[in-house]
Amino acid sequence: MTVAALPLPTALYAQAPAIAPLTNPRRCYVQLMLKALGRGKLKTVFRYVHKLARFANDYGAAWHDLGKNLEKVGDISRAEAAYREAIAQEPDLTWAHYALGKLWHRRSQEDGGRSQLWRQLALDAYQQVTRLAPDFFWGWQDLAEELERNGSWEEAIVAFEQAEEIQPRNPWPAHHRGHCLRSIGQWDPAIAAFKKSIELKPDFPWNYVALGEILEEKGRWSEASDAYRQAIAIDAKLPNLSQKLIQSLAQQTDITLEQALQSYHQSVQGDLDEQLQGDFLALNGNLDDVGHYQRVGDRLLALNRPDEAIAYYKIALGLDPNSAVEGLNKARQQMQVSQNQNK
Repeated sequence: MTVAALPLPTALYAQAPAIAPLTNPRRCYVQLMLKALGRGKLKTVFRYVHKLARFANDYGAAWHDLGKNLEKVGDISRAEAAYREAIAQEPDLTWAHYALGKLWHRRSQEDGGRSQLWRQLALDAYQQVTRLAPDFFWGWQDLAEELERNGSWEEAIVAFEQAEEIQPRNPWPAHHRGHCLRSIGQWDPAIAAFKKSIELKPDFPWNYVALGEILEEKGRWSEASDAYRQAIAIDAKLPNLSQKLIQSLAQQTDITLEQALQSYHQSVQGDLDEQLQGDFLALNGNLDDVGHYQRVGDRLLALNRPDEAIAYYKIALGLDPNSAVEGLNKARQQMQVSQNQNK
C-alpha cells in the first residue's frame, strides 16, 4: 500500500524560523572535547578527536553526525543548524530529515502543542523521510503519530497501515491505529486493532484499557470488565482503572451487585484503598442495608482511618442496634491509641 504524498513547501522547510548557521564546525568538536575532558570521559574525547579528523564541510553525513553529538549534550539550536547544513549539502540525506523531524516534534512538545508551526515542520520532515526511505518503519510510524496528534485520523490510519506492512510483528502501529479508528467511530475495526496489538504485546496494559472503553461504549459490559481485569493484573495503579472495572461490573444485569462486588475485590486483592471504592459503590446502591455500612467501616478501620469508620459503624447501629458493636469498639480503641501517640 502506498500513501499519497502530502503537499510540501516549494523550498524545503521554507517556513522554518531563521537560525544562525554553524560557521566553525571544528570548533564545536573542540568544545565538545573540552567538556568531555572536564568530566573525565577520555573515551568520549578520543571519539570526538576521530570525528574531528574525518570532518568535511561539504559532506552532509558529517554535518548530521555533528548535529547528533550536539543534541546529545543538549545544544539543540546548534544541532538544528547542523542538520539544516547537512540537508543543504545532501538534500536526500534521510537521517538528517528524520533528525529534524524528531527535533521539531520535541519543540512542539516543549511548547505544549500550542504552535502549529512546529507540528507542521515535523510532518514535513517525516513526509520527506517516507519519500526517501519508503521501507523505513520509524519514518511511517512517526509520521502517523504526528498526524494522529493533529487529528488527521484517516491519513494517520493509512500511515500506520504502511508501518504495519513493514514490521508486522511490531505492536505500536495497531495500538495507535485503534485509537484513530475509535476517534472516527469505527468501533469494530478499532476493537480488532487493539486485539491485534494485545496479541503482539500482551503485557502492555493500555491496550486492555482502550479495548475496555470501546466495549463499554458498545454496551458489552462483561467483555469490558474482562479487559479491565487484564489491565489490573499487569498494572493495578493505572489512573481510574479500578473505577472503570467496578462501573462495568455494576452495569451487568446478569449478576447481582454482591457478585459484582465479590468479583471486583478479587481483582484488586490486597489493595484496601481500591476495595474501599467497591464498598462505597455497593453502599450507594443499598443505603438501607446495615451490612454495607459495616463493611465500609471495616475497610476504613483496616486503612487506619478510625474516625471515619466510627461514623459508618454508628449508622449501622442506628439501623440495627445489634450490629457493628465490635467494630465500633475497635475503632474507638484505635483512635485512642493514635491520639496518645500524637501527644
